[in-house]
Amino acid sequence: MFKIQFRDRWSCSRLFKGFVFDKDGCLLSSEKSIRQQILDSALEFAGVTSFAADVSAEISSCFGQPDDKMSADLGEVLRKHFAQGPIASIPSDRFVERFAHARASGWRLRSLDGTLAPKGGALRLLDFVRRGKYFAAMYTSMPLAMATQAIELVLHASDLFADNTLVTCSDPRLEGLGKPHPRGWEVLAQLAFETRGIHPYELVAVEDRATGAVGALKAGYGAVVVVPDPDDVPLQEWDRRGLIESHLAECPEDGNKLFFLKSLLHVAFA
Repeated sequence: MFKIQFRDRWSCSRLFKGFVFDKDGCLLSSEKSIRQQILDSALEFAGVTSFAADVSAEISSCFGQPDDKMSADLGEVLRKHFAQGPIASIPSDRFVERFAHARASGWRLRSLDGTLAPKGGALRLLDFVRRGKYFAAMYTSMPLAMATQAIELVLHASDLFADNTLVTCSDPRLEGLGKPHPRGWEVLAQLAFETRGIHPYELVAVEDRATGAVGALKAGYGAVVVVPDPDDVPLQEWDRRGLIESHLAECPEDGNKLFFLKSLLHVAFA
């Protein structure tokens, strides 16, 4: 049975030429606030100050899906229970977009008041990447409006993650295949090759979830640095679905590409 073996340090050798980062729970301490931020925006669209227990249960059932699907399903729940609320004026095909912008407003406030903060070692790691002129990209399941605000206001990394080096849940390059499908990592690996001549095996993925780690491995990345977020899932339950164990049963050689750390502070550069 697969068990996490934490390392005290992982050194990036010169064999690696680029990094593709997850954002939430990996570079940002954001996982705890995401649910509340979604609920706050849902209350706004419903036009109420609280949800009854049955409605809360239906909303909770929407979580755990790709962001666009979660938002669309949540919109249907709100229309069913609050047909006369503010959501009545929003066409069904515009709800996901409008909901993302409403969430982004709340995200901006959290960014400015310090509720959202970089994970320990995140800014230091990004500075290493910046000074070393490594290829840098981000693959996140969050909407573009929220991702760009966090990148600008919290990570101060607009120079690293802009234009085509940022893949979010609604990116047309995903062709409808959202995270954790390998498509996003493949898109960024292709970009790295086209712009810098970097091969997938020369890329490092930095993740906090088992789903993300498996997606990057399937895309052929040379290393996957995993820093689980105990604020999101207890470490003993980190791979509760057995995704890593199942993947390694099929591709045991990928076990040599996985590196588990307790903090981004444990990443070094050789």
